[in-house]
Amino acid sequence: MKKYFSLMHSAGRGGPTKTCGGLLMCVISILMTYSCFAAQLSPAVQKFLLNTNNQNRIPVVIIYKRADRTSLPGQSKYKNAPAAYLQAINTKPAIQSVFPKAENNHVVDLWLINGYAARVLPGRLKTIAQDSRVEMITENGVVQTPDIMTLGKTKMNAQPPWGLDKIGTLQAWEAFSVSGQTIRIGHLDTGIDVTHADLQGKVCAWAEFDAFGNKVKDSVPHDSGFHGTHTAGTLVGGDVSGYPIGVAPNAKLISALVLNGTQGTLTQVVAGIQWVLDPDGNPYTDDGAHILNMSLGASGQFPVFQKVVDQLLAANVLPIFAIGNKGPGQADAPGNTVGPIAVGATSFSDSVVHFSGGGEITWKGKNYVKPEIAAPGHGILSSIPGNRYQSYSGTSMATPHVAGAAALILEAMPGIDVRTLKNTLFKTSRDIVHPGVDERSGHGRLDILAAMASLRRVSLVRGVVRNQSGVVTASLTLKDSFGKRIKSVRADPRTGQFFLTVPKGEFTLSASFGISRSSRKLMMAQKGIVSEVEFVLDTSTNKLDNLLVYPNPYKPARGDQHIYFEGIPEDTKISVYSFSGKLIKQISGTLEGQCLWDGKNEEAEPVAGGLYFYLASYYDPDNGWQYKKGRMAVIR
Repeated sequence: MKKYFSLMHSAGRGGPTKTCGGLLMCVISILMTYSCFAAQLSPAVQKFLLNTNNQNRIPVVIIYKRADRTSLPGQSKYKNAPAAYLQAINTKPAIQSVFPKAENNHVVDLWLINGYAARVLPGRLKTIAQDSRVEMITENGVVQTPDIMTLGKTKMNAQPPWGLDKIGTLQAWEAFSVSGQTIRIGHLDTGIDVTHADLQGKVCAWAEFDAFGNKVKDSVPHDSGFHGTHTAGTLVGGDVSGYPIGVAPNAKLISALVLNGTQGTLTQVVAGIQWVLDPDGNPYTDDGAHILNMSLGASGQFPVFQKVVDQLLAANVLPIFAIGNKGPGQADAPGNTVGPIAVGATSFSDSVVHFSGGGEITWKGKNYVKPEIAAPGHGILSSIPGNRYQSYSGTSMATPHVAGAAALILEAMPGIDVRTLKNTLFKTSRDIVHPGVDERSGHGRLDILAAMASLRRVSLVRGVVRNQSGVVTASLTLKDSFGKRIKSVRADPRTGQFFLTVPKGEFTLSASFGISRSSRKLMMAQKGIVSEVEFVLDTSTNKLDNLLVYPNPYKPARGDQHIYFEGIPEDTKISVYSFSGKLIKQISGTLEGQCLWDGKNEEAEPVAGGLYFYLASYYDPDNGWQYKKGRMAVIR
């Protein structure tokens, strides 16, 4: 309204009295006009209606007030048919009672939100706006893929994408035998290249929608850009490359192209969402999406998206949205609605990436923190069209990690409700900013292994084994409180990570690498909790390990001239001690890698027969002092 008044004021051409009077009349006229509208109108729709010279059609979304139909007869028949339930609670008037038959080709039924998408003339729109059954009318706004950053990596390297390791994906696969089997994910994006080797056979249904929400006839799966193929790879991608790229590789995608290249419309997205709930057009068949992944957004708050989220949650379908890439204090729609999981982006070091959005939003007088959770979203390697791979950064890349994790949980816990699923992901996430909920990472960084352990009430211990320079492939041994060995595992040679299921109660865990062994760690297992542990082993090479001492025993009577200390570095010192610990002789190593002892003390007197000890010592510039000791016998 402020903008409108400014325009009206600048249009005045008379004196002060005339201008003020004209402005007053305009204000009165506007107020009278609005008073006859029963519906809540968006600013763009208001402006359209006030332009009396406009005879063009405007694309709008019309939402009707929903009567209370929460107690439907035969409620049980909707248990596995969310689309049927959502259509059954529709209370909007029939299309023919709102639009003349000649205008029906400009109308799309949006049963998901109890409304219609339509391209209407001003006269028809005014009539609809005066209908007391109408709740709101808004323009068909623009949504788009968030800006993302491209990194240089264009092919698979010697290890899988780091995000899968970070959230515990591979460990969850092994511990709980899950892969997303039987779960369907609604994938609303730029499309998908189904010919990519890692995405073949992953799509169970496909549709494309135009800007007005119409389903495009005879469309075949394709990607209008690259974004959709990349997010699909992180969701369900295989391991044709040699390493897995998808969190839930056996889940299926119901893929809707709702963004042309990088941009789409509100109606396009809503039509796509309701289609993934009922792709075959029969709301009673169990073929709809259990989860929605939407890596798209728009600035500002869209009441229509809140309607969408409310309906999805009512039907026990989990919406997961990117929070956007505009940085702190900015939260894009639909991630800024109340109820979905909005996702921020983290780096390999578990810090929130600078571009990741978030902040506090207000809805109906109540404040909410966004995002709800964070996941890997920096330098994420995944599939792109043309059977290629590319690393991208963005909350778009983080979102499918969470949706894939939700698919694993749904497979493991088929009867779980959306509220429990969300709360489990939140409470088991790892704090990376500060304890509790914050505006950068929400509840924390996603941890699928901890979430699965919590739901299955399984006790786990996981950790990493390191040495002075990095990770090592160590053996881990688990023993009960009586010292009885329970099991052994080896740490992952790529990451040094390991995990074990453990019995409830007290246990000890030890890690070993060659002859180097850590001190044992005493731990207490709790049901449904993942205990964390780190081992740091001293695995440096002892350059005295190859020391050879001969003859031993030393017998001068048989002609032995010396005792040889061989296989030692230059500058090694050998100290010989009597059985009582008295220093007898010190000798230095030679260039030939050996020391010689002639059986005499510092005064060049032959030592008596008996038992002696030696101590070899060497200073390694990389690892410090190294030692080796042993015994020798002198027989005279």
